[in-house]
Amino acid sequence: MTLTTVLVRQRRPLLVACLLSAAGLWLSIPLGHAQVGVFFTIGIFLSLLNHVLTEIGLAHSLETKGEISRKQFAMGSLGRLTLVTLIAFAIVLSFWPYGAAVLIGLALMHLVLIVFTGLPLLNELRKA
Repeated sequence: MTLTTVLVRQRRPLLVACLLSAAGLWLSIPLGHAQVGVFFTIGIFLSLLNHVLTEIGLAHSLETKGEISRKQFAMGSLGRLTLVTLIAFAIVLSFWPYGAAVLIGLALMHLVLIVFTGLPLLNELRKA
């Protein structure tokens, strides 16, 4: 599965990421803290990057028909989370205090993605 295919399947999270970013910038710029809005947006898109890379990993796992072990899959997840975390903390430390908005954007988008993932699962459980 290609990156383009994954992005097309993730239209809703991509749209929400753009809307949250626009809202963050729309609120922060008039308040005189454009940097906060920019770093908030960076956090949102770091979270989206993690989500897309996870989807690519899942698609790759399905294409190999289960040839990837749980340990390999867990190590891939750990690698993605480590990469995103290191980037986020590097930004926070380099641009303190405004860079802390990266963590807020990261956390908010993770919550949104959990809701997008969890609601269809809850609907399936209700049907069963």
